[in-house]
Amino acid sequence: MVLVVLVGCGIANKLEGTKWETDDLLGVQVWSFEADGVLKVTTTVTIIEEVTSTVTGTWSADGNELTVDLGAGAGVYEVEIKGDEMNFTLQGQPYLTFTRVN
Repeated sequence: MVLVVLVGCGIANKLEGTKWETDDLLGVQVWSFEADGVLKVTTTVTIIEEVTSTVTGTWSADGNELTVDLGAGAGVYEVEIKGDEMNFTLQGQPYLTFTRVN
């Protein structure tokens, strides 16, 4: 008898140590997923001059579900990563699209 078990490692190992960029109406955001569960979100906005700010929080993953807490409560997203593109879905609706930058 041969028993084959396929275990999906989900997104955690695909995110650890990576940076992803997204553009929206507020500017450009770079999300840095550190291996120790720290998440740094750097936003750059240019109105009259360029202003950059960074917020630090936490992240964890279970399968394809990503929990992000940046201090204002946790958000839970379904995540799909294909090559250098990452898509967040929130409550069944497309939410954010990222491009890998490292």
